[in-house]
This record gives sequence, C-alpha cells and structure tokens, in this order.
Amino acid sequence: FERSLAMLVEPLAGAFEWRTTEAALFCVRAIAPYSVDLPPGQPQQLTQLLAALPAMPRDAPLLQTCCCYAIARYAQWLNSALTASAGGGSAPSGEAAALLQALLQMAVSCLEMPECSA
Repeated sequence: FERSLAMLVEPLAGAFEWRTTEAALFCVRAIAPYSVDLPPGQPQQLTQLLAALPAMPRDAPLLQTCCCYAIARYAQWLNSALTASAGGGSAPSGEAAALLQALLQMAVSCLEMPECSA
C-alpha cells in the first residue's frame, strides 16, 4: 500500500494540472481498501494527502467532487486515526481532529456548489 501510494502521490508534487490531480486521486481511491489494516495515522503520505485536499482549487468542480469521494473512501482510516489519537479518552488529538474538521468543511462547501452536489 505505502509504495503504491507514494507512486500515486508523486504526480501531485509537480506543476498543478487538475486533470492529473483528479487521475491521481482516482487511483488513490482505488487502493483505499488496503488502508484498513494500517496502523492509525500511517503512512504519513496519506495523512499529508488528506490534509492537502481542502487546499485544492475550487474552480474545478470535478476535482472537488473527486476530493470528496477520496474522503469517503478513507473514512474508516480516518476513524481509526481519530480513535487511536483519543487514546481511549473521549476526545481525539488536536491534529487528527483538525484534519477531520478541515475535510468536513471542504465537503460541506462542495455541497454548496451545484456542479459538485448534483
């Protein structure tokens, strides 16, 4: 999983082109089932990728939709990260909670865009 993720994220480091980004995210979504057995918060590339989603340009509705699909595919992984960061307590760590909050805000803002929510 980690090697595949690293190869898929690599094109995102170059000059931004929304179609290349969308294609990479589509592939990242395809390997999501293999993230279920990973230690919470690992690999770091996945955490960084998810943290970068809210910063994606809003002028590409199809890309925004693809970002929302990626969040949905990694919901179980996000839940594991939040649960582990809570350490059995009632509140997750600030980093995990901030990541989830940013992703949820992005998803809600996409619902406000007719091109994304249709």
